[in-house]
Formats: sequence, structure tokens, C-alpha cells
Amino acid sequence: FPTYTVDLGYQRYDPLRSNMLHFSALDSQTSDLAMGINMNFQWTTPPFDASQDMAWYDTAVEPEDKRRIDRFTMAMAYGFVTRRFNVGASLRVYHVQDILRGNRTPVSADVGLTWWISPNVAIGVVGGNVVPTKLDEEPTTLAVGFATNLAGGIIWLEADGVIDFTSDDKVQVDTNAGGQITLFRQLNIRSGFASDSGFDQTYWSW
Repeated sequence: FPTYTVDLGYQRYDPLRSNMLHFSALDSQTSDLAMGINMNFQWTTPPFDASQDMAWYDTAVEPEDKRRIDRFTMAMAYGFVTRRFNVGASLRVYHVQDILRGNRTPVSADVGLTWWISPNVAIGVVGGNVVPTKLDEEPTTLAVGFATNLAGGIIWLEADGVIDFTSDDKVQVDTNAGGQITLFRQLNIRSGFASDSGFDQTYWSW
């Protein structure tokens, strides 16, 4: 559904003392050419136990293992055949500050397409970070997913499978699913599930 969207969010992953703040804006209403921006700021200070862990950096110079990665993305997509077929691409710039990896600014891109099989069901294919970033947390991926909406777009359900080519020595496959309900045409409430085969973990978000 063509729309204007502004999104602001915060996430916390306590085991790694990681915080993430993101902002995005999308315009798919003005024309068949949709455009959006996304800014994502993540800072992490993994816990250190001197009785169990070995410091791999000079604690006299840097008392804490501070890590930061920022992402700036600009995306656009064009809809064909009354927007049943949509082809899109994005350009992303990373800024990494890390004791181990130093300061780096890799650049990457995504490409993808969606096909609305019916007014309520869509499938999509996306190549993520098709220009390798050499960052374990930002791998090159191929994702296939579907989405459906109910009650005139008030409820959305989505699921996808992601093939991860670069974050480990072997190719991995992760699965994700989520849903959204819109209240009073203004307030979106979301919940999601994600698996991480690299760490053999699963996550819930809301």
C-alpha cells in the first residue's frame, strides 16, 4: 500500500551491553518511484570479567572494549504494472569504530524485487550487501520471503529465509518471521522472531 512512513526505534541486547537507535523515512505515495532513508547507530561495550576473560587490548590506553557501527542507507524502488512488480536498490555507507579493526568506512549495496501475486500476498527476493563489507555482522546474503495483509492492511504477517555467505567459513541459513497491527491508522505495533545459526540462538522482539 502506498504510504508515507516515519519510524524511530530503540533496541537493547543486554548480554553484550549493546544499544541500537534507528530512524527511517519512506515515501511510496507521491509517485511510482518510492524513496527512503535509514540511519542506524549501534554502540556496544561487551562485559569483561578479569577472573575469566583475557584482555586482548591495552586496558591502560582503553579501559573498556568499546565498539560502534553506524549505517547510513538511501534506497529507491520503482513499481511496474500498477505496482505489482517492484524493483529496488539501496546504497549503504558504514562507519566502524573498533579497537581491533580500527576505524573503517566500507560501502555496500542491496538489490531486490517483489511480486504481488494478489492484492494481499507478495513474494520477494533480496541480495544483501552484494558488495562485501568484510564485516562479520554485515554479511553478503540472499533472502527469499513472503508477506500477506489482512483486514484491509491493518494486519501484516511476514516470513523469510536468509542464506548467509560470508559471516562464517560455511554457508548458513537463518529464518525470520514477524507481524504488525496498525491501530487508529497511526500506531504500528510489531513483534518478530529471528534465528542466528552462527551463534545457535533465537531472538524475539516487540
